[in-house]
Amino acid sequence: MGTNQKIIDALCLDMAKEHGAIYQYMIHAAQLRDTLLAEKIMDMAREEMWHFDWLVDAIKDRGGQPTLDRAAVFMSAALGDSVRADVAAEEDALDHYERTLDVIGDTDPALTRLIERIMDDERHHKAAFVRMAEAIARDGEGAYASTPLIQPPEAGLLGSVLAVEYGDVYLPSSLALRREGDVLPSIADENIATFRYGMKCFFEEGRALAKLSHPNVVRVLNFFRANETVYLVMRYERGRTLQEHIQARRGAMKENFIRRVFTLLLNGLREVHANKLLHLDIKPANIYIRNDITPVLIDFGAARQTLTAEGFKLNPMYTPGFASPEHYQKREILGPWSDIYSIGASIFACLAGAAPQAADLRVEKDRYVSATKIFADKYSDQLLETIDWCLQLDHSKRPQSVMALQKVLLREKDPEGPSRRSFVTNLRGALGRLARR
Repeated sequence: MGTNQKIIDALCLDMAKEHGAIYQYMIHAAQLRDTLLAEKIMDMAREEMWHFDWLVDAIKDRGGQPTLDRAAVFMSAALGDSVRADVAAEEDALDHYERTLDVIGDTDPALTRLIERIMDDERHHKAAFVRMAEAIARDGEGAYASTPLIQPPEAGLLGSVLAVEYGDVYLPSSLALRREGDVLPSIADENIATFRYGMKCFFEEGRALAKLSHPNVVRVLNFFRANETVYLVMRYERGRTLQEHIQARRGAMKENFIRRVFTLLLNGLREVHANKLLHLDIKPANIYIRNDITPVLIDFGAARQTLTAEGFKLNPMYTPGFASPEHYQKREILGPWSDIYSIGASIFACLAGAAPQAADLRVEKDRYVSATKIFADKYSDQLLETIDWCLQLDHSKRPQSVMALQKVLLREKDPEGPSRRSFVTNLRGALGRLARR
């Protein structure tokens, strides 16, 4: 065995130890009720993650990719075994507490309540480990599926500590399949080139998003290649999507809420555009509202298609009703105004409970009824005119920058939409008719 291979093997052993340490730190943190200490241990886990990444890069630089692939398969299987063992341990603990409750009976209500509280925590722990085991087993079903590794329970420290991250896995179902029990995806020969191109775009998306650090844009903590695909690790946020808010209220949301959410969201979108990125799939389902009512822009799946300009063509990703006309055709003119159309459609959905008519149908026969007509007397004219301004079919007649739209939502200036121009036109016509009398 050559010296270089001995170095690679030694680094792989170190990498495996770091991998185990990360998992153990997370488990220790999850069991603590001392939140400050738990956060300190989680900081240590994050440092170990960086060490792990450095070792991976060192192995790659020395030509150890085959060894690295084998190590990744082994570690994935080992992690699955560890998590399944944790599920079994939690089940044993619950059985033990059930027997303790039988012994106590009705003799000590206070102790019974204490044991039941402990059992509630243990059930949360078990549920979290079960979800992690399921995530490891399926490892990214579907196309670009964003799946929380551990869904936080409503209470308990395990949720607040472990459920800080979720993963986005590149595994488009139209190109690849991962069977139950398999670690590597199965890809037909005719799809390999397209799959690899899409994977490159996905990786570049992670690289670009990792450079963004803004409170209103989803935070990418890590991105890496493994198991012949790419993984993004993102910070988990507590809350629910704007779509869920809309469904709960059947539209008819308060204007102050709308202005607050979208003004803050535009701060994040402005940062995205400043980094020469477009989102291209803004909709209520991709706007996440934290529990403190601050928004986060998530799911940049469509953005990855703007990051490279090679010969391959991936199927466009957009949502009818929220996508601009240029999403469907003339994609070469996509720009900030395209995301702004989607913002306008999302605000419209907050009022109507549904998206406006799809842009491709509007181009053929525009049946869109302006917000100023539908919601007159329910919302301010200024907000309704802003929606109509954003939803102009001609991209040059929409706000041309996020800043321009923000100033209107902040009431620092009036929109330049069609209803305002038509009012001026009508006024001039009326004055002209009076002059001719």
